[in-house]
Amino acid sequence: MESEDKKLITVLTRLYAKTKADVVEWEPSEDANLFAVKFSDYTISLVRMLATPTHAESFNLTIANNDGAVIQEMDSSTARDNGFPDMSDLFYRARRHAVDLNGALDDLLKELDDLS
Repeated sequence: MESEDKKLITVLTRLYAKTKADVVEWEPSEDANLFAVKFSDYTISLVRMLATPTHAESFNLTIANNDGAVIQEMDSSTARDNGFPDMSDLFYRARRHAVDLNGALDDLLKELDDLS
């Protein structure tokens, strides 16, 4: 494995840990299958490719600089092969944060409690 790949896996691992701790500000996009988090000089995007009859669901992580130029990518298969098996869980956790699922569930519970 190249040193850049090792560093990218380290970035993924730390991003996943911080996402699990709910301290990463994932943002939604117009595409329901794309979420992003902005850092000072870079943006990390995570996209889900839906399953087809011939391909399983997969995920792709992209790092872009402030100009929007993609400087690195890794798909879920490559990440898994290099020691990061959690791209799917990272995506779903990013989505839950970006759409404020906890807030939505709290609102629904309150409304259900208010029903007579």
